[in-house]
Amino acid sequence: MINILIKLTFVIYMEKENSVMQGRLRTVCSVLGCSERTFAHSIGKSPAYIANLKKDITTNVLLNIYINYPQVNIMWIITGEGDILLKREDETSLSSDASLLLRMFNEDRLKIATLEEENKNLQNEVHRLVIENVKLKQKLGVDDLVGNKAG
Repeated sequence: MINILIKLTFVIYMEKENSVMQGRLRTVCSVLGCSERTFAHSIGKSPAYIANLKKDITTNVLLNIYINYPQVNIMWIITGEGDILLKREDETSLSSDASLLLRMFNEDRLKIATLEEENKNLQNEVHRLVIENVKLKQKLGVDDLVGNKAG
C-alpha cells in the first residue's frame, strides 16, 4: 500500500513538473508574441514539442533557446525565478558568454565528429584484420587459435 502511494505521489509530482515547464514555455511564447509551433521550430524541435513535453528540457534545447532568443532569461525557464526577459545590460554582458558557449559547443561537436570518424576507421580496420586472419589461417591450414593444424 505504501509503495502504491509513493508511486502515485511521484506520478502526480512529475505531471505537475511537466505542466509547470510547459506553462513556462507557453508564457515565453506569449511574451515573445510567437506561436508555440513557431517557437518550437526555431529551436529545432517539432511543432508539437511544447504540447507533448513529458520530460525536463534538455541542455541542447536550452542552448537553442539561448542562441535564438538571447533576451529570454534561461534561469527563469529552469527555476521560474526572476524576470522572463533579461534587461538590456544583462543581454550585453551575456553576448560574450553566448559566443564563448557557442564556440565551446561547436568545438565539442567537431571533437565528436572526429571521434566518430576515427571509430568508424578503427572498426573497418578490425574488420579487415579479421578477414586477413581468416585467410591466413586457411592458407596455413590452422583451424583454431592455438595453432593446431586441421585434419
